[in-house]
Amino acid sequence: MLRKRMTEDAAQDITDVAQLTQQLAGNDQWVASLLIPLVQEYARTTTRDIKDFGRGW
Repeated sequence: MLRKRMTEDAAQDITDVAQLTQQLAGNDQWVASLLIPLVQEYARTTTRDIKDFGRGW
């Protein structure tokens, strides 16, 4: 139950960050090229954190 809620919240957070990136970059490809890798890393890290949550307890 907790992991499901964390997953849902994280998915919304990732969506929000991606939308903010689009707003910040606008039509500027250079800014987008700087922001997109950050968003991708955020998504990967968040996914990994949820996947690993509770392991080793």
